[in-house]
Amino acid sequence: MESRAPAAVLRGLIENERCHEDSVASGQPYAAVEEDRNDKRAELEAKLFALPTRTPVDVAIKLQALWPDVAVNRSYDQPPSEQHDLAVQRMWGLIQSAKSIAEEFSDGLAAFNELALPNVPTAIVEAGAQAAGVTPERFRAGCEAAAAALKRKEA
Repeated sequence: MESRAPAAVLRGLIENERCHEDSVASGQPYAAVEEDRNDKRAELEAKLFALPTRTPVDVAIKLQALWPDVAVNRSYDQPPSEQHDLAVQRMWGLIQSAKSIAEEFSDGLAAFNELALPNVPTAIVEAGAQAAGVTPERFRAGCEAAAAALKRKEA
């Protein structure tokens, strides 16, 4: 559950920004709306950065949460404009790369988790064991231990 917490906090930050934009557009007094947004944002950012960073997804989320501070007048998912300097452009590229790496990591982990070793054909287990220089039983046990460790790390 904890690995999903950073994503939930980021969704809260994005929602807070959208509520702010809607409130301003509806004609509410800007100063009051801005104060409410900033208070909520500070609370959510403190919560996000207090969470442990355990996966590439967590890194990507935390980088994305910093984006509005780096690129002034940009929301969490808005790319930089041509007026932003090179450092801001590079930060956006880094965020996009981190998100891509996190997605690839998650996809790989999901594929690994779907691997049900008892259902793997014996010939594949035997070939893997032979390549590793161990018995098929030891090879299967090692793969199962690796899968269990990855599942614990993801959770």
